[in-house]
Amino acid sequence: MTPDEWKDLFERHPHWEVVDELDGSLVLWNRQTDRYYRIDPESDVTPQETEEVLEGLREPVELITITRIVGYYSQVETGWNKSKIGELIDRRKGNYSLPEKEAAQ
Repeated sequence: MTPDEWKDLFERHPHWEVVDELDGSLVLWNRQTDRYYRIDPESDVTPQETEEVLEGLREPVELITITRIVGYYSQVETGWNKSKIGELIDRRKGNYSLPEKEAAQ
């Protein structure tokens, strides 16, 4: 598929939106899961495989999970330590508070 055909596919879907283009790849946002993906339109990934990943039916192989926390997109799978991944999970849950200390007994 051409990049324009991929864009058309994503724009027609109720949960997906192309939010940016990065180094020839499309940055896609899943509105339902609030996750971002970087997709290379020239890869051998089929639209069906892409849909299965985006709908959470299987883990990505060719797709890369990215996020935009501090004003730029970064790849989650590489370069992210355990703490940063934990922070990302908390942000998705909307849990921004610190855990309260237990009262001394």
